[in-house]
Amino acid sequence: MSAPIYRKVLIAGGSGGLGLKISQAFLAKKNDFEVSILTRKAEKPKPEIETLKSSGATIVEYTSESVDELSSLLKGSEVVVSALGAAALYPFQVTLVEAAKNAGVKHFIPSEFGVASLDKDFKDIALFTGKFATFDAIKKAGLDWTLIYTGYFVDTTFEAWIGFDWRNGKVLVPGDGSLKNSWTHRDDVAKVVVNSLYWPGSKNGVIRISGSDLTYNEIVALFEAALGKKLEVSYKSAEKFAEEIKAYPNPYASWLEQLQLILAQGRGLVGPPLNNTELGLSAPIKAADFISAVVKSASG
Repeated sequence: MSAPIYRKVLIAGGSGGLGLKISQAFLAKKNDFEVSILTRKAEKPKPEIETLKSSGATIVEYTSESVDELSSLLKGSEVVVSALGAAALYPFQVTLVEAAKNAGVKHFIPSEFGVASLDKDFKDIALFTGKFATFDAIKKAGLDWTLIYTGYFVDTTFEAWIGFDWRNGKVLVPGDGSLKNSWTHRDDVAKVVVNSLYWPGSKNGVIRISGSDLTYNEIVALFEAALGKKLEVSYKSAEKFAEEIKAYPNPYASWLEQLQLILAQGRGLVGPPLNNTELGLSAPIKAADFISAVVKSASG
C-alpha cells in the first residue's frame, strides 16, 4: 500500500466501542500515522486510555467543549476522525468541526458509521439530527470530508437490547423480516477508516461497505442453524414503531424504536454500489461466520 494522504490523525471518542477499535487500527500502522486521542479530562484515566498511551498514542485532554479550547488542542492535526456516539453528535460534533477549521485541520471524517443517513430520506429519524447538522457545518467550513456507511454492526446488534434475545430463545423481528439490511463487523469498519486515508477517492467522497446484506429472517435462520433449535419469533410492524416514536416526550428518547423502524423498512441497506474492494475489504467478516462463532463461544 502506498503512503497515506495524511499522517497526523486525531480521533474523538477513540477510547470506547468502535472508537477504540479505530484507534487500535491506526496504532497498528504507527509507522504511517501519528495518532492522537481526544478525550475529556478525568480524575482517574480509563484503563483504555492508559493502554492506548502505552501503544504510542498521544492523549489530548479537554476540560470544556468550547470552540477556543478545542481549536487549540486540534492544532497540528491533519485529519479528525469522529467516533462519537449519537448522544454527543449535537452540538459537540458540530463544535469539533468549527474547532477543526480554526486549527487548520484539512480533513474531517464524521461519525457516519451506520446507515446511509445523508443520501436517503431519513428526515423522519430525529436521532440523525446531529448527523445532518454536522455535514452542513463541514461544508460551510470548507473542510474536505469522507462519509463511511457500514449498515448495522453485526457484532453488537443481535442482543437482548434490541429484542434479539437468542440466548433465551426469543427474537423480535422488525417488520415482516423480508427486507435486506447491511451488516458489518466493527473490526472491518475500523480497517476501512484507516484504509480510507490511503485511497484518493475518499476526498469529499462516500464509502459504502458491507460484510453481509441479509434479511432479518435470514439472520434468524442462521442463529437457528447454529443453535440447532427453533427460536420463538414475534413481529412488529413499521407502523407500530412509528406510533411508539410519536408517543415519546422527546425524539432522542425513542432512539431504539427509530433504529428498529429503519430495519423494518429495509433502509439499513447501504449499497449498491459497495466499495469493499477499493478499501481492502475483499474478504469481510460474514454474518454467518460471526453468528456461528458467537453461538459456539456461548455454548462452550
